[in-house]
Amino acid sequence: MLGASERNEKSSRITEKLYELEAFKNAVDYLLYVDYRSEVITRPLIDRLLNEGKKVYCPKVIGMDISFYRIDSLSDLESGYQGIYEPAENALNRYTSLVQSDKSIVIVPGSVFDIYGNRMGYGKGFYDRFLSKYQKLCRIAVCFDLQISENVIPHNENDIKMNYIISERRVLRING
Repeated sequence: MLGASERNEKSSRITEKLYELEAFKNAVDYLLYVDYRSEVITRPLIDRLLNEGKKVYCPKVIGMDISFYRIDSLSDLESGYQGIYEPAENALNRYTSLVQSDKSIVIVPGSVFDIYGNRMGYGKGFYDRFLSKYQKLCRIAVCFDLQISENVIPHNENDIKMNYIISERRVLRING
């Protein structure tokens, strides 16, 4: 487990690696999770993108699915599912297949990743169900290097692979 200052410092390095990535630089729509507990901290990244005038969408749990809604400020978020900060449900701000383009990216959390692009989430399948509906999204996992396994992690045909895995130490581009 990382201490708060180490988590902050490593999260900042991950943010800088994101900004070096062409897919990230060229994106039009940014779908980002709001950090919770020991995840890579995303709130400063969300704030930075909003200050740059980018379109930012955050997830909201609705039943057994997630939908992403556009926010204009971090103050648009409120405590929701399991205490995770979420935007309000608003049909006008919802990310849909009509909005989706090849310049849309999603930043994905998880507990463990392998160097082959497999991801182990938190067991509910929210992201896998969402990603299966939005195949054009460039999928970028952010994690701390200690969350990356050199060995294949358990996965099945419903699990969606990442296109990139970014840690404070490396950027893995996954082929295929």
